[in-house]
Amino acid sequence: MTQEVPEKLRPFAFHGMTLRDTGVGQWAAECPDCVRRKWSCNKEGLWDCKVCATKGNAVEFLRHLHNTCERGTSAAKYEELAADRRLLDAETLAQWQVAHSPLTGEWLVPGYNEKGTVQQLYRYGEIDGRKVCMATPTMGHKLHGVNLCDAERPAVYLCEGPWDAMAMWEVLRQTKATADGLRPTGNPESSLLAEVNVLAVPGCGVFNEAWLPLFEGKNVLLLYDNDHPPVNPKTGKEGTPGAFAGLQRVARILKDTAASLCYLHWGEDGYCRDLPSGYDVRDALLANGKSLRERQQGLDSLFARMREVPEEWGASPTKKGGGKKGESLECLPCESYKTLNTAWRKALRWTPGLDHALAVMLASIASTKTVGDQLWVKVIGPAACGKSTLCEAVSVASKYVLAKSTIRGFHSGFR
Repeated sequence: MTQEVPEKLRPFAFHGMTLRDTGVGQWAAECPDCVRRKWSCNKEGLWDCKVCATKGNAVEFLRHLHNTCERGTSAAKYEELAADRRLLDAETLAQWQVAHSPLTGEWLVPGYNEKGTVQQLYRYGEIDGRKVCMATPTMGHKLHGVNLCDAERPAVYLCEGPWDAMAMWEVLRQTKATADGLRPTGNPESSLLAEVNVLAVPGCGVFNEAWLPLFEGKNVLLLYDNDHPPVNPKTGKEGTPGAFAGLQRVARILKDTAASLCYLHWGEDGYCRDLPSGYDVRDALLANGKSLRERQQGLDSLFARMREVPEEWGASPTKKGGGKKGESLECLPCESYKTLNTAWRKALRWTPGLDHALAVMLASIASTKTVGDQLWVKVIGPAACGKSTLCEAVSVASKYVLAKSTIRGFHSGFR
C-alpha cells in the first residue's frame, strides 16, 4: 500500500520510495540509482540526489527511474514475463521498453506523449487476485508504443491495452503477405509491420485529443475487446458493452483526422456472446495455438472481422466552411427510402421533381463502387427549387461524395 504523503509526492511513494519527513519541508529517501541516502524531495515534488547530481520534477523522476530499471533488467527476467504474457519473443518486451523495478518487484510499462517521450509509468501488479497495469497517480494516462512509431507508415492499429499491442506487433513483424496468404518472414522490412504503427490505449475509456497528430491522415484500425454488456441488477436490462462504447467515442474523435476508420467487429450488438467477456486480440491470436504459424491463422481471423466504422456512430466529417469550429453535422439513422422521403417532406416544400432528383442522385452515388462505368447525372432546375440543398445533403457523406461547386456546367439558378 502506498504510504500517506502530500499529493505531489504520491508518484514517488507509488513506485516504492520510502519517504521520511525530515520536519524541515523535505522528505528523504534512498536514491533508486546510487542506493545512497542522499536523495530528498520537497512538497512540490522537486527532487535531487547529492551523490548522483541528478534532479528534476515528478515526470523526470519517472524517466530517470525507467532508465535505471531498464538498464538493470536481465534477459532471464524478460523471458519470465514473456511466458507470463504469452508472447512469442522476449525481445518484444525490450523493444517496448518494459522494465523490472527492484523497488517494488513489479514490472513497469511506459506511457508516452504524442512526441514519444515517457510521461507515465504503469506498474504491472496484482490487485484482488487480478494482474493489472496501474497508472502512476496524478500523472494522467498516456499511450503505449509511441517510441516505435514511424511517421511514414500509412496505417495505425490501436489496441486496448499494451499486452494486446505487443502480441499484435510481434506477429506483424514476423509475417508477410503473399499470394498464398500470410507467411513467416525474418525480414522486418518486408513484413506487415513495415506499413503499420501499433499503439495501445491503457483502457477502453481513455483517449486524449492531444494524441491526434499520431493518427493524422492514417488508415486506423480500432482493435478493442469483446466486452459483454453490463446488466442492471434492479431492472435486468443490459447496457452498452464498455469496449464498444469506448471505440465509438474514439471513432467520433478521429472522424476529422484519420484517412479511414475500421474496427474489430465481434458481433452485431458490439460483442459476441459465444466468446468470453474480455476476449481480446491476444486470445484471438492464440486461439489456434502458440506457434507463429498458428498465430498467423489467428491474425487472419482478426482481419476477417474488420468492418468500416458506420456513419451512424456520428463519424461523419465536419462540414467544411459552415458552423462553429469543432461543430459537426451528424446523420440520423435511416434504413429505407420511405423514411428518408418522410424526413425531407418535413424539412422543406417537397415536390415530385425533388423526389425523383434525390433518387437518381443516390443511385449515381451508389454506382461509384460497382463494377463497370459509374452513372452520371445532371440536375437542372430553376433558382431556389432545392437542387443545391440536395447536393449539400448528400455531400455530408464525404467518403463517397466530393462537394465541389466550381465544376463547369453546374450553375445554381440555371434557366
